[in-house]
Amino acid sequence: MSFGFSIGDFITVIHLVKKLRKDFVGAPSQLQKVSDESLDIVVQDAEVVVSECELNERQKASLREIAGSCRNVLLDLEKILDKYGNRQTRGGSFGQRAKRVWKRLEFEPEDIRQLRDRLTSNATLLNTCIAQISSRAMIAARKGIDLLNQRQDDHDRRAVLDWLTPIDYAAQQSDFITRRQAGTGQWLLDSPEFRAWLQAGKRTLFCPGIPGAGKTILTSIVVDELTCRFTDDETVGIAYVYCNFRHTHE
Repeated sequence: MSFGFSIGDFITVIHLVKKLRKDFVGAPSQLQKVSDESLDIVVQDAEVVVSECELNERQKASLREIAGSCRNVLLDLEKILDKYGNRQTRGGSFGQRAKRVWKRLEFEPEDIRQLRDRLTSNATLLNTCIAQISSRAMIAARKGIDLLNQRQDDHDRRAVLDWLTPIDYAAQQSDFITRRQAGTGQWLLDSPEFRAWLQAGKRTLFCPGIPGAGKTILTSIVVDELTCRFTDDETVGIAYVYCNFRHTHE
């Protein structure tokens, strides 16, 4: 039964890599090529990444599979070392030491070549997985920073608006636009005067009317149109104020 991926999966592989590296001392050049593979470096990089990043279940499953594959190829490497290098124990006044006596190889055996290919494949696969995790972590961090900046901007904007006036005109705009019936005010949006004003700069569109003529609703329609039209244009700012003769003290 699998209990999920943990940093211990890579720690086990790292310890195995370090143990095997010591066994390569004095090995023939054919085996030294195996020792030169970068799997141990990539595994150590993976340990750093997985200890600092919060992994999702898919990433954990991928890393668990790769860690298992790395462990298997290292265990096979250990068997190869035993095949081509016999351990001999030498005694002395300070205790006994084990040393390998290597067989002489005239060429690279097929099993060593295949093992080297497997090491390279595992290193490449693990490196790709690490890069993807690191990239996603950076994107998530960037989004988090952007969100914090956005919240700060919203807070600053709210503070400026509260300083200008305590009235929430956005709430009034929402209330007015919800009263609009389908098609109401479309004549204004389609009028040549409105279109010309929309395309021009530094011009005023003056729309007078008697009390109760619907100026407020038409204004909310124009505000809604401008907001929708320029919602993604950072060069355009939209500000509006609704005046009420009953609230002259505000």
